[in-house]
Amino acid sequence: MDEKELDEILPVPTLEEMREQIETELEEDNFKIKNLRNGKIFKALEMIFLKAINELYKLLRTVVTQIFITDAKGIWLDIKAADFGRKRKNAIRAEGKITVGRNSTDGQAKIIKKGNIFKTDMDMYGKELRYISQENVVMDKDALKVLVPVLAESPGAIYNVPPGMIKYSLQHISGIDYITNEIDWLTREGTDTEEDESLRERSINAWDELATQPTAGTYKSHISKIEGVVVVNIDDMHPRGQGTIDVVITGANGLPTETLLEKVREKADEIKGPYDNVLVYGPDPTYQDIDITLMIDNIFGDENKIRQEAMNVIRSLFKVSEGNKLNKLYKSKINSDLMSIENVVNVVINKPQEDILLDMRKIIMPGEITLNIVKENKQ
Repeated sequence: MDEKELDEILPVPTLEEMREQIETELEEDNFKIKNLRNGKIFKALEMIFLKAINELYKLLRTVVTQIFITDAKGIWLDIKAADFGRKRKNAIRAEGKITVGRNSTDGQAKIIKKGNIFKTDMDMYGKELRYISQENVVMDKDALKVLVPVLAESPGAIYNVPPGMIKYSLQHISGIDYITNEIDWLTREGTDTEEDESLRERSINAWDELATQPTAGTYKSHISKIEGVVVVNIDDMHPRGQGTIDVVITGANGLPTETLLEKVREKADEIKGPYDNVLVYGPDPTYQDIDITLMIDNIFGDENKIRQEAMNVIRSLFKVSEGNKLNKLYKSKINSDLMSIENVVNVVINKPQEDILLDMRKIIMPGEITLNIVKENKQ
């Protein structure tokens, strides 16, 4: 709801307008106190009262915007979503299997105990991501490696790290030469708490579930409720022939795990029509290298700080959310987001060389990221 609509529903008078109105009414009622000049006690009390009323007007405007699901935010949206039978999806802790290995066997079995903590490198802010082993795992005496089930220390999509990021153990494991997380190490993606826009859309789309026969909206409404599902795309225009429907699922890490796909397939089987042929799958990944050169202020530019902020901006381009269409990548957006960083004076995008526009069955994933930072050469 914009300000113009609010002004029509609940206009807020200025303090001067309120003062003129109340003093006119007092005069008409022959109020005994006549000295209403500034600096007098009654004048001070009058203005305190009017200021309080003015703030109440502003509070009521806030309340008005929050009682409609199209404008509600935060806890107000949670309350409105409940009217539609919807509840905000909570953050989930990532689960996966990391590889613990040795280069050669010494003929002895090794035990990786439950509760052992593995971690990533520490970033420039002193932040590291930790993962806790979930059971005692034995590496046979002749084995060179073993998979250890782990659970992220805290909920969040940040724990869905790329391969090769988990390298260390906080507890010494005798005879172990390396620790890593391989490709497809995740068994369940970590997710952040659902954003307002996603919850709002799910709530509004709840009416689609009332259709007597399942529609694209019906599939999307039911499937979007599943924990771990972030984006649902439905192609019900007979993509594989008459009666076929394709459901393309994006998880918090982009490509969904097989566990998540199975949950979606089960839900699709529950709601599909008698003649529907439904195929559920994840998007086809297209890996895109990023090569960018930033020119920063020669005097005030902090290279380390800017590099960290720029990397965060680049990663955000690939963050999975309902509003972030990961089948499209525009150079203008890359440029705009990076130019918003303080003390960045120019951006040169070497890769991609042009905008990337893919269909809904595909997703753009980050490939090799190269970030060069140079100081502005002032003449």
